[in-house]
Amino acid sequence: MKKKIIIAVAIFALALIFPISYYVTRGLLERQDNKVIETSRMNQEELLPTTKIILKAIEDKTGMLMEYKSLSLKDFADEKHSENKSIYTTKANLVEYLKTTGYKLEEDNGQEIVFTKIKDKGYEEGKYYLGVNEEGYICIYRAINTSNLTIEKPEEDISGRKIEELQEYERTKLITNSFSFSTREEALDALSEYDS
Repeated sequence: MKKKIIIAVAIFALALIFPISYYVTRGLLERQDNKVIETSRMNQEELLPTTKIILKAIEDKTGMLMEYKSLSLKDFADEKHSENKSIYTTKANLVEYLKTTGYKLEEDNGQEIVFTKIKDKGYEEGKYYLGVNEEGYICIYRAINTSNLTIEKPEEDISGRKIEELQEYERTKLITNSFSFSTREEALDALSEYDS
């Protein structure tokens, strides 16, 4: 009888050990998976020394957007001689740094990051300008003052057409807000031409 009780207790203990060890192991593995996902997400934002940085600006003579510098991230960091090396470690830091020097992010395909510098020409308060929103769609901006633009009615003022469908010269004109109009109706007429 004692032998049967000992065997029953041993079987019961083994039956309990398996599910407990299963759930403990599963929990540990899930935590490791979450760490791997978090690490890979952070690594995606990190920049490699071989990442190519391309700087573009509008050429005064032609009005065209031209590439004037193309360097690896390492060479770019060496050239800038910034004491704050964290600027060159992540894409977000680099974008913020170049924003302070007048550049905005134009394109990022993982291997190359393209930045564009546009001269601030000043806007005429109350005038309407054709431009490009952050998603790349052609839109109408209204000048609030000489340096700030706003989209008054997003449902009407944003075209369904992306700038990448246009030729280089016209893209440059839109990026620099070169098309200006005195009235909203004139600007809407010009915007409708891009949708047709």
